[in-house]
This record gives sequence, C-alpha cells and structure tokens, in this order.
Amino acid sequence: MFTKSKKMAEELFSVAKRRLDELRTRPYSELASLPEASEEVFTFRDKPVSLCIYRVTLPDSRVRVFVTTSKSHLAGMVHTITGDGFDLAPNGTLSEVKDEVRWEYL
Repeated sequence: MFTKSKKMAEELFSVAKRRLDELRTRPYSELASLPEASEEVFTFRDKPVSLCIYRVTLPDSRVRVFVTTSKSHLAGMVHTITGDGFDLAPNGTLSEVKDEVRWEYL
C-alpha cells in the first residue's frame, strides 16, 4: 500500500511541478495579477484530481506562487496532497519557498 501511495504522490507532484515550471516563465506583472486562489479539476487514473494555484503578495512586494495537487481516496477519508512554490521579486529575482512555508499550503 505504501509503495502505491508513494508512487501516486510522486506522479501528482510531477503534475504540480510542470505547472510551477510554466508559471516560473511568466513576468512579475502577470503573476501579481493572478487571483489569490484558483482551482482546476482534471482526471488522473480515472479519478478527479484538484490542482490549485495560490498567489500571495508579501509585505516586501515579492509575489509567492504555490501550486498543489490533491486526490482523495477511501471515500474522501484519506488525501494525497503535494505541492511546491516560489517567490518572485519585482526585479525578477526568483527564490524557492522554504520548507517551513510549504506546510502552510499542504
């Protein structure tokens, strides 16, 4: 069971990373204008999966973008949630979010 769950989490994480990589190519102005939260639902292994994009403007004007994917199992009693994010400064400086920040979104 654990191996199957780990594989599922890795596959969902790769979906989140692909979207995050695409968002990294966008300019600051475009990221700053994203809604604070958006959700897409798609089919993965014949089951619905949620992909959420979160955007926060930090006090120093950096924009934080975080992407999560989640899938429920066992009639919604168990969830697999993965995600990652980055901060982008107005001058174009990009930095990865710290581990402790990730837990705010997962």
